[in-house]
Amino acid sequence: MTRNSRTSRSSNVALGALFLISSSLAWGQNEAAEKDIALIQTYIKQRISAGQDLAKKRTDWKFEKEILQATKQTLQGEVAQIQEQIEQAKKDEQTADTDTKELAKEDVALTKAAETIESALGPLEDRLVKMVVQFPPYLKKNLGADLELLNNKSKRESEGIATRITTVTNILTEAEKANSEIVTVHEERDVNGKTQSVRTVYFGLAMAYSSTEDESVGWIGTPGPTGWTFEENASEAKAIAKVVAIANDEADVSFVPVTAKIID
Repeated sequence: MTRNSRTSRSSNVALGALFLISSSLAWGQNEAAEKDIALIQTYIKQRISAGQDLAKKRTDWKFEKEILQATKQTLQGEVAQIQEQIEQAKKDEQTADTDTKELAKEDVALTKAAETIESALGPLEDRLVKMVVQFPPYLKKNLGADLELLNNKSKRESEGIATRITTVTNILTEAEKANSEIVTVHEERDVNGKTQSVRTVYFGLAMAYSSTEDESVGWIGTPGPTGWTFEENASEAKAIAKVVAIANDEADVSFVPVTAKIID
């Protein structure tokens, strides 16, 4: 038997008692009895209301209890997940600490390597500055910005080591390439007091021949401490012109006796 059924039965008994009492009093029309009946009615109503409130509270508590249990399970799951994340974070922190120490060691090693490279780079750049003076004009033009940076000591020293190494590497690479090639270019040279366009053939970085278009004047060029020097050689003008023509694929390859100057 449930508490609600007991409450209902008690209510029925009380109502029955109230009916009997009311009936008996009706016969006697006793004023005092009517007051007692009113009190009893009030008491019964209060008991019924209290029973109903208690039943409602029990139902509400059961519902709230289920919600609380579900919330508890959810929170327990979240707590477990957070604890797992904390443990993973500790492991990650340990790994990061190890990585940081390794990176610190590598940084020290790289710093020492950079200092070693920089100590050797300065003298190499200074030697290269003296060398590029003897580069042919066309090669200097091709090197452009790299050569400009090399020749500006204050600017190049303000650059990072990577930029300086790249500059030196580019210059040496182009110089090595030029030294293994035969290059023909158009240049301007003084001819009898007038500037005239000539064709020049550079044999690597060692020597060169120049000739006017009409083959009337020829020059032999050699590099020196201040740059290239071209000496006019009137007696070999035709031979020099033929060398230039062969280099430009304008004549068949053949043996041409011509003076050669090699500067150590």
